[in-house]
Amino acid sequence: DNPKVTINSQLSCRVDFKPDTLYLVSFYIKTDLAPKAFVAPNLWVGKNIFIPSKMLRGVSPWQQITMEVKTPAKLPKHCFFRASLWGKGSYNIDHIVIKELK
Repeated sequence: DNPKVTINSQLSCRVDFKPDTLYLVSFYIKTDLAPKAFVAPNLWVGKNIFIPSKMLRGVSPWQQITMEVKTPAKLPKHCFFRASLWGKGSYNIDHIVIKELK
C-alpha cells in the first residue's frame, strides 16, 4: 500500500530558451529532508530534464550543481526551471545561472 505523495513546495521560474541550443545550468542547493523525501530540480522544455539526473535526498550542506543541457528542436510556448520538494523537509536554492554556450 503506497502512501499518497504530494508536492510540499515548488520553485518555478520561466526561462526563454532557444531550440536546439546548448546551455550551462548551475545553482547552489542545501537540503534538510526527512527519510523518503526528495527534491527534484529540473528544466521543463516539453519534457523534464532532471538536474542532476538523480533526485536529491537527505541532509546536505550548500553544494553547487552544474550540468550542460541541450534543448530539443521543438520547444513548448513556456519553459521553466523548477525545483519540487516531495515529502517532508526543506531546501534552499540560490544563484541559479542558465547560460547559453556557444
